[in-house]
Amino acid sequence: MDLKLYLNTTINSLTRPLVRYLQWRMLWETPPVHGQGKFIYGKACSITNTIVNTRSGDVILGNHVAIGQNCMLITGKHDYSKTGLARLTSPPLQGQDIIIEDGVEICAGCKIKGRVRIGEKSVIGMGSVVTKDIPPGVFACGNPAKVKYKLEIKE
Repeated sequence: MDLKLYLNTTINSLTRPLVRYLQWRMLWETPPVHGQGKFIYGKACSITNTIVNTRSGDVILGNHVAIGQNCMLITGKHDYSKTGLARLTSPPLQGQDIIIEDGVEICAGCKIKGRVRIGEKSVIGMGSVVTKDIPPGVFACGNPAKVKYKLEIKE
């Protein structure tokens, strides 16, 4: 084999994957836009295998909050009036806070969307999707989560 052909073939086979990877990153990777969101939690919280997204706001947990397995607390939001990369790179950086007050229990598999408040000592049933505020001392479940009944809390 000709040395020049061998070198060209070797160089191309080594660089082609790198070039493709860099092209993919330029197309799909979003520029570094970071929100000011924070994850703040109180005393004696129990959080198990939970995704917390603070892209568009704060996630604030009170004291003695219990969150079950595979839950998501998502503040991120997109501007659907835009398309393509512009939609992905222009989320609001604040205002989508999730506030979970003292003594709340969130059962496994729940998803909580930004700009909600879950009232003190409430329980969110398994697999629920919380999109609106939940008052204190109630049991709520479903998709979207709705109040089913008031809890009888014994102090």
